[in-house]
Amino acid sequence: MPLAQSLDAITVDHLRSTGALKWSLPDEVTGAFVAEMDYGTSPAIVAALEQAVQVGCFGYPTPELAQELQEATARRLAGAHGWEVAPEDVHPVPDVISVLEKAIALTTDPGTPVVVPTPAYMNFFNTIRGLGREVIEVPMVLDEQGLFRMDLPAIRAAITGSGAQLVTLCNPHNPTGRVFTRQELAELSEVIEQTGARVFADEIWAPLVFSGHTHLPYASLSPRTAAHTITAVSASKGWNIPGLKCAQAVLSSDRDREAWARIQPPSWHRVAPLGMVGTIAAYRDRSGWIEEVTAYIEDCTAMVADALTQSAPAARMSRPQATYVCWIDLSALEVPAPASAHLQQAARLLPTDGASCGEVGRDHIRLIAAMPRPVLRESLERMTRELALRSR
Repeated sequence: MPLAQSLDAITVDHLRSTGALKWSLPDEVTGAFVAEMDYGTSPAIVAALEQAVQVGCFGYPTPELAQELQEATARRLAGAHGWEVAPEDVHPVPDVISVLEKAIALTTDPGTPVVVPTPAYMNFFNTIRGLGREVIEVPMVLDEQGLFRMDLPAIRAAITGSGAQLVTLCNPHNPTGRVFTRQELAELSEVIEQTGARVFADEIWAPLVFSGHTHLPYASLSPRTAAHTITAVSASKGWNIPGLKCAQAVLSSDRDREAWARIQPPSWHRVAPLGMVGTIAAYRDRSGWIEEVTAYIEDCTAMVADALTQSAPAARMSRPQATYVCWIDLSALEVPAPASAHLQQAARLLPTDGASCGEVGRDHIRLIAAMPRPVLRESLERMTRELALRSR
């Protein structure tokens, strides 16, 4: 059976039986707030995990397993994105936020602010503040083509005006779905070089880039970008294994290598061995699963955009170029705040409230579209019916 057909056949009853957070809401509410897919994962990963469970892979990870993950990650980055990295520059960590924490600790002075282009992933904010740093939000701008772009003059001003030493870059971008071009990334690098700042590059969405677009790892652009960047990658989004708690920090400068070497115990000690096993299987998977899932997700995000255009045109959405996240502007509608809570009550659909993605996100919602298409279609009908009633 073609993968798309099998994904279409997944039912709400099955999804609720998984016990997943997004399908455990009362009153039969559909959760569209957790960034995970409803599609299971690649059979290659399932087979690897089953074998690991059968032999009792429940202890702490070994150096040999960590090395195997380093090598698999390096091969994946080279093969998929043309980024040649040494396996020893790959450091297993539990999740991407762990990399952000390390980047802040290793590259900034205590009390210095961090510049965050917004909207942004919600956990960037509480992580930065939890480490005693101020968040300086720099809203992205919407161009004439309806594409979100980084406001580079504003980023420069934020760095120079505050003494910030770190800028976050999410590419592909969560929640707008942008895949930044080589020119955009090069222009950002000029700002970073001229201000002496560093970059934390969150690239966990790189496996889910749609047709006509190409992910370029920021650190791979030039020796200059490599020297000022710490990168986070993971199989968690592409292969839908976030609960296995395994991501990778990729280092590309001597100063970061030296600083990371002082971390004791090594970061891989905190990673679940089953997460390593699943990630290795994902990066080695040549079955075509990731390509088929990406095409399916692209269709799902198009369904969201088309449903809004047809049934609630006052709600605006820039079509994603990657990810399964939809960023929807409700400012032209009279939707009671918070919009997420209202839609949960009125449409039995719970997205993320946009305000949690930064001040610029007020009057927005962040909706996860990675559902089976029949389930997504029915959810969109409920949402657009309610939004149509709220048009001014």
